[in-house]
Amino acid sequence: MLLRLLLSLPFECAICRKWPSASFEGVTGVCQSCIQTHANAPLFPTPSGLDACVAALSFDTQWAALISRYKFAPEPGLAKLFAGLMQRDTRIQKLLADADILLPLPLAPKRLEARGFNQALTLARRLVKHKINAHALIRTRNTSPQRLLDRQARQHNVANAFAVQTESCRVITGKHVLLIDDVMTTGATLAAAASAVRKAGAAKVSAIVIAQTPLDN
Repeated sequence: MLLRLLLSLPFECAICRKWPSASFEGVTGVCQSCIQTHANAPLFPTPSGLDACVAALSFDTQWAALISRYKFAPEPGLAKLFAGLMQRDTRIQKLLADADILLPLPLAPKRLEARGFNQALTLARRLVKHKINAHALIRTRNTSPQRLLDRQARQHNVANAFAVQTESCRVITGKHVLLIDDVMTTGATLAAAASAVRKAGAAKVSAIVIAQTPLDN
């Protein structure tokens, strides 16, 4: 009853700023018109090393601004909006249902300290909380921000940057692991994480992200 009441409350749309707006398909924070106009899932080749990869949105002007607010303002409360948009996609629904374990991509310690939260973990908690393993996958070293690099540099930047903790290998062995991240461009980061998870014994590795953005160079 309380959830239905909260979903029925009006709000200002985070994109068009119209007020009042109402929830649409379980998504609160963006109005029906903006969802129907802008929430189009992109099609792209599955990055190397992954069995499947799905993005809920294209990283266009509207979503880029919101995702930047989520990560850098920071506004972790926007995870609810992005999780709702992801759960509209039937392909993401299936991956969430089929996966045995959700692994949010970890941040390097220095970046986590500066940001104050891990956006991938916060997002995963809004998706399927009981399947999350927040500590199995770790960063082995600090890396430069991927957004500043070209395709080749991105691959080099994250090569061997992830590992699975030894005590977590038995949990992952033979399982379908679903990686969670916010934005994918070349897929280099997800591919590097997938490589570490496969070495730990995973039978299948997939990924879901909020948005996919093309790389110009």
